[in-house]
Amino acid sequence: MTLEVEHDSRSRLGMDAVEPAGARVWQPGGGPPALADAATLADGIGAADGVTRADAALPPGDAGSNDGGQPPAGFRFLAWADTKDGLAVLASLSGQAQAFNPDLTIYPGDLVPGGFSTSTANTWKTALNGNGANAMFDITFATRGNHDTGADSTWQSYFNLSARAAHVGATNYASMTDSLTYSFDYGNAHFIGIDVLGDVTLMTTPELTWVDNDLSQAEVRGLTHAFLFWHGPIYPVGGHCCPRTARSSTSSTGTPSCRRPSTGTSTTSPGFTSAPAATPT
Repeated sequence: MTLEVEHDSRSRLGMDAVEPAGARVWQPGGGPPALADAATLADGIGAADGVTRADAALPPGDAGSNDGGQPPAGFRFLAWADTKDGLAVLASLSGQAQAFNPDLTIYPGDLVPGGFSTSTANTWKTALNGNGANAMFDITFATRGNHDTGADSTWQSYFNLSARAAHVGATNYASMTDSLTYSFDYGNAHFIGIDVLGDVTLMTTPELTWVDNDLSQAEVRGLTHAFLFWHGPIYPVGGHCCPRTARSSTSSTGTPSCRRPSTGTSTTSPGFTSAPAATPT
């Protein structure tokens, strides 16, 4: 199984997703996965545009659209984040995102400029929906960033991600804390959103334990890919966050710590094969 880590927009934009040789792809009707040849599945729009696209084993000519129910033979998702007060930019990006006809999107944090409330969330939601031009909010799975502090219950009631998973046709929704740290299956892939209000060093030991167990269960189900997303990147880019001093990948308390490797970084769980992530540009 290939495992990939997604962070906020500054650490993920412009990266390509590549299907490994011999990877397994989703088959219609819930049949067993079949082997596929190596193929480039996505190209980033570019760091200046602020959206990253990934296609999961899309057949030629498949637009990847899905209106709920069983996931299609191939699917497409987007990763974007870090709006804060850039609402006009987000509204513009929403139109570009819609043009890719994604089945779902992930949004790893910093939705609002300072403090998550129903009011600030509604402002973000309007921009996410292209100022009313589309319904991207209905297919978006978010996690919190350091600018999204507020009551857990406010976030949970606003998103209700278990219902959203059912809406997009995802299966096996599970959570450590509902709509905060959670996971689901879609097609041949497993997605895990982790609640980290800032630097990756804030990820807790209970969260790591839950993620490890959740990945093990996904592996038993025979899924091919795992995408983990949270706000603070494993290593810093442009001084955006996190310590720049090289150190081990885990701290003395068992929580991840930031580092900047020369050949990229990856995260693994027993039984999973990791793919090194390219250094963002």
